[in-house]
Amino acid sequence: MAKAKPKKKRNRMRIITVLFCVILVLALASAGLITYLRRQTVPAADPNGVFSLKEITVTGNNHYQDEAIIGESGLSVGQNVFSINKAAAKKKIEATFPYVHTAQVKSPSFNTIEIIITETELLGAMYGNGQWLIVGQNGKILETMPMESDRPGRYFYLQGAVPAGESVPGAVAMDERSLNIANTVLNAASEYGLDGLLGIDMRDTNDIAINWKNQLTVLLGNESNLEAEIHLLVQTLPHILEQNGNSVSGKLDLSSYSDSTDSNDKIIYTPEDVLQNRVIF
Repeated sequence: MAKAKPKKKRNRMRIITVLFCVILVLALASAGLITYLRRQTVPAADPNGVFSLKEITVTGNNHYQDEAIIGESGLSVGQNVFSINKAAAKKKIEATFPYVHTAQVKSPSFNTIEIIITETELLGAMYGNGQWLIVGQNGKILETMPMESDRPGRYFYLQGAVPAGESVPGAVAMDERSLNIANTVLNAASEYGLDGLLGIDMRDTNDIAINWKNQLTVLLGNESNLEAEIHLLVQTLPHILEQNGNSVSGKLDLSSYSDSTDSNDKIIYTPEDVLQNRVIF
């Protein structure tokens, strides 16, 4: 009885070895089959093959022709499904189309592809190299317009943003500092429910200002406390409007809140008629 245990142990080892060899052979065979299928050419005009891609759909796209996105992806109906490179398709789409923030390439089924587009949100418009640059929140130039044309009113004006380089669609529009300032202001405005912002003046980053409904110029000082200043503006506006009416016009200075010293914090509102009649000696 004592000698039976080693024999059973040897039998188990043989079974494990055989199973390992079978699995290894199957894995090598599968790899060989996939390699073979990848090398096969399926005519694009014949989408009926067993391993042919039957359908490609695009969702979330609002600025380009679906056919253009599919064409740039390198994918085509009739293509061998084992030759599909989703990562390469994603990279090509994101690099080619400026409005595309992200592209996901998925396979809902064995022989179908879905391209899911997430477009960038608009940031605004800026001057750059003799033309208007329409900029996305991803910091890229989405399109360009002649400088001679009026700036489209629907775009937030990014005054003083520093161009990053070549002004062509798809290129980086502005320096990182300008982008961070603009995004901070707009994200804070969205978070705290501030409507009516028409532009930001960043020509002097120590004296940043925003335009509210072409009625108030709001001075914010430097960029160190922008989110808190936007929150303060949201809290202050109702009192300014209550005291001066909805047609209020002038300058609202919150710049003292841009430093870390609380003792000098103050809100100064100067009506437009006082600004126009101010005498400077």
